[in-house]
Amino acid sequence: MLLNSIYRGEYVWNRSEWIKDHETGRSRPESQWVRKELAELRLVDDDLWERVQARFRAARPLCTRRPEGTFVATRTRAAKRRHVLSGFLECEACGGAFYAVRGGERFGCAWHKDRGPLVCPSTLRVHRADLEARIFGALRERILVPNVVFYAAQRALELVQEGLTLRDPSIDRKRLNEIDAELTNLARFAARTGRVDEAVDLFGELEQERGELVARPEAGGADVDLEALRPWIVERVAEMRSAFETEPENAREALRILLGPRRLRVGPDPDRGFRVEGLFVLPLEMRAPWGQGTARACDSVVAGG
Repeated sequence: MLLNSIYRGEYVWNRSEWIKDHETGRSRPESQWVRKELAELRLVDDDLWERVQARFRAARPLCTRRPEGTFVATRTRAAKRRHVLSGFLECEACGGAFYAVRGGERFGCAWHKDRGPLVCPSTLRVHRADLEARIFGALRERILVPNVVFYAAQRALELVQEGLTLRDPSIDRKRLNEIDAELTNLARFAARTGRVDEAVDLFGELEQERGELVARPEAGGADVDLEALRPWIVERVAEMRSAFETEPENAREALRILLGPRRLRVGPDPDRGFRVEGLFVLPLEMRAPWGQGTARACDSVVAGG
């Protein structure tokens, strides 16, 4: 309760998403959270709230946090994942977790194992070493390659610029005005009736749409010189590749960045025994302006690639 910002009059949602075969959800980055000030719900002032949060931050090194959000006093660190790929795989047949079975040396479908063939017919079992070799080999040799990443960024930029040329900015401005009016009406509705829960989902959808519209680059923005960024792209790719050559926890963190909320699908293959499919996204957004006179909105164009 002491960590719930609703008591200071701030409602936050879109923090996590639920995966159908997981007991717990995955947290989204804070940049995707949606916040709404609801003064009528405030029970404590900001000064008291900040002092409580400072106490928690000071105690955090001595605590672990359970999935449901409660803290357990302990001086030991939370246990590390036993396998690098744990939590990143799903069964192609049913979407259930594809996890370590038989002592951890083989991976298979959790739903087939726990719920039987009527829920999932897949009997595929894959050696852990074969899974890691194929996935990490593909990352090093086919995906995290400077020329491949540069080509993807180049194509993405072409598509973005093509979309900017065809888009009518007046449509975006009109929709922004409509969203502002709808948000105002929703806030009045929640304050007048107290039926906050009914307004929460709509608040989140409208705020997300508004954020996407505001973040769009303007038509006719400055060109992005990808050739000037090539050395930085090479450095970024090398940084990600090195994560798969050191500690397992570094490899796990790199996979989290590349996969985001997605997972890799594992299924049978008549020629190679099994196959792994998935979508990797390598963030290339620079944290500081990288060119004089460059349109600010273009800072994130390469990230879209």
